[in-house]
Amino acid sequence: MALKTEFVSVPMQTEYDNCFTSANAENTCEDSELKEKFDQQLKDFYDSQGGRQKPWTIARVVEVISHLKTAKTAIELGIRRTPPQYYWGKRCDLISIDDEDYLILKKSTPDDPTVRVIPIEKYYDFLLEIHKESGHGGRDKMLYSIKNRGLYIQKKAVEIFVALCSICKRKTHIPRKNAFMKLTSLTGFNVRGQVDLIDFQTAPDGEYKWLLSYQDHTTKFLQLRPLRSKEASEVASELVKIFLTFGAPTVLQSDSGGEFTVEILEKIMKMWPDCKTIHASPRHPETQSCMERNNQDVENMLRIWMVANDSTSWSIGCYFVQYQKNTSYHRIIGRSPYRAVFGCDPKSTLENSVDS
Repeated sequence: MALKTEFVSVPMQTEYDNCFTSANAENTCEDSELKEKFDQQLKDFYDSQGGRQKPWTIARVVEVISHLKTAKTAIELGIRRTPPQYYWGKRCDLISIDDEDYLILKKSTPDDPTVRVIPIEKYYDFLLEIHKESGHGGRDKMLYSIKNRGLYIQKKAVEIFVALCSICKRKTHIPRKNAFMKLTSLTGFNVRGQVDLIDFQTAPDGEYKWLLSYQDHTTKFLQLRPLRSKEASEVASELVKIFLTFGAPTVLQSDSGGEFTVEILEKIMKMWPDCKTIHASPRHPETQSCMERNNQDVENMLRIWMVANDSTSWSIGCYFVQYQKNTSYHRIIGRSPYRAVFGCDPKSTLENSVDS
């Protein structure tokens, strides 16, 4: 793979022109038709279970809350509890927030997280918010976010929602050649950094025509920087800004050994003499495929951000995509890159929009 990655998944100018003119009508999850399809497919799923899986409807949640409240009163008065009160008392509990009662799953230990039961009538609204927050992430990313929020939503509902999203259907994917990526002896944060350029010359954002992608190999923590050109001085300048925040990696990996990489390395090594370079090549398909998939994912998420915000300013959108990538579940490392680096998840959520 050349150091520049052509942005060729979709004819950029035509694709975005079409997206902007039809964003409200075709490319949004937020329409009543989609909600109707979601509700119907979810109903069909539960009907097909023949009663083996009973959905948590609003009526059922209210009924269980009532059993739990009356059970509490019975205990206080020394009255024998009814079978339903016993049954639900072993499986669920109540939590009050601002004088409103919510149904939660019973904790096995006091240290277990609080998990709130969400009625299926509210699935769509919750899933829509989570889906947008994750940059239209797939099933695993959404399930990770649901778990972190302390919500109980059926996995099947997430699968149905993702399959129906019209924007997600526009995504293109590079097939995985192997089920897992080979581990190397270089492990640990900031030991090996991977750098690449994504070519936006067919869809320039003013003076910006390139996008620098720098990712930590172990944690998958990603940093994106818009560039006016691919000149070594500009690329090196942005890398220096990143390295002055996190430090330079022991190994800086690119996919080309050409003059461009050498010039960048010379500028970096003047400040960090211990930083070395290695080059990916077609003889190392695992590394090459990883970098390609990362670039493809960034391109897809940028498309979605631009459509959702009715904007062509990908030089701004790249920072939102960077945040979404870093705070979303990553299949390889089994957590979000943010958590892998900082040991926790962000303390607040980010709205996937920006004022133009």
